[in-house]
Amino acid sequence: MIQDRRSFVEPISTAEAIATVIRVLVGAVCTALQQRGEGARQLDLLCERVDGGVQAVRVGTASPVCDADHMGRLLRARIETIEPGFGIEAMSLVVRQSERRSTRQLTGMATELSAPTATDADLLDRLGNSAALDSGLVRFTRLESHMPERTQATAPARPDMMTSDWTCPWPRPVRLFSPPEPVIMIRQDAAGVPGEMAWRGHAYGLVACDGPERVHGEWWRDAGEYGNIRNYWIAAERGGLQFWLFQSARDPGTPDSAAPWFLHGLF
Repeated sequence: MIQDRRSFVEPISTAEAIATVIRVLVGAVCTALQQRGEGARQLDLLCERVDGGVQAVRVGTASPVCDADHMGRLLRARIETIEPGFGIEAMSLVVRQSERRSTRQLTGMATELSAPTATDADLLDRLGNSAALDSGLVRFTRLESHMPERTQATAPARPDMMTSDWTCPWPRPVRLFSPPEPVIMIRQDAAGVPGEMAWRGHAYGLVACDGPERVHGEWWRDAGEYGNIRNYWIAAERGGLQFWLFQSARDPGTPDSAAPWFLHGLF
């Protein structure tokens, strides 16, 4: 395990003094990491107080890091969470988790090419270690499903997964309700086009509708979904709101005015 410890003749308590020690510890740890061809993924900064207590600050990285400037920024950003009490008499920096670093191609002048995800990784690390965030950052991943609520999942954020090529032939709302919220369809025409609805105690007159987009239940996942049908509509109301509505039915033929309606999202 890579670590470095420094003790002091006199206890320290100021942010400036702590930052100075962090700089020294980070330099020593990064040198050791570079010699082993590794990068840190998780670091613990341990502050030993004169009253016998130990205060720990943990930071993590999205990818293996052995850059002293980057590592130092992450740790210095957490100084405000350190309570020195009557003073700190020793500090240690411990690499709890490390990984092998991938090699980078060099140019003909032997200058190292900048990693295309360096900025992304720095941003992820700074946000992920922010004291204001209680949980780690996540990204959305695509899942293969016909049902809108099953088309995505969350996973830990990674700098090599910052872009997406998601495509869909139909428009999708920016906000999805989970579960879909029931609405009362006050008026619809003979073709099943919604005309007026009530949602959360308010009535909305619908002036333009586009649809239907028919989505069938995934019976291969759940036998109870066999025969289920959703007819989705994009409906605009007089005030400018755009709703993503669907009528739940089992008969793909003539629209059933008694079949329930739901609001699944807002554009």
